[in-house]
Amino acid sequence: MSIATADTLGADLFEHLIFWVHEAPKAKRLQWVMNGEWLNECRRMTDGSGHPRNLMEPAFRLDGPDYLLGVPVDVRDDGGVPHLEELI
Repeated sequence: MSIATADTLGADLFEHLIFWVHEAPKAKRLQWVMNGEWLNECRRMTDGSGHPRNLMEPAFRLDGPDYLLGVPVDVRDDGGVPHLEELI
């Protein structure tokens, strides 16, 4: 799968996220990076059958990240479409 762009991601968001989680190296500590618009899309996400899925988990601490599919989320103005990055 190629890296999605805002034009191609839309309806395939759920499949895109699942692909990246399964393809990610398991030994690395990862985080989702995206902008605020894509975060809102992830919050409204449905699975492939159109059923609502609550795949976002709220932060456990006030200063902590939200989680998407069990992976922390870093929202940046220039974050773009959801993608995984290694935590430093």
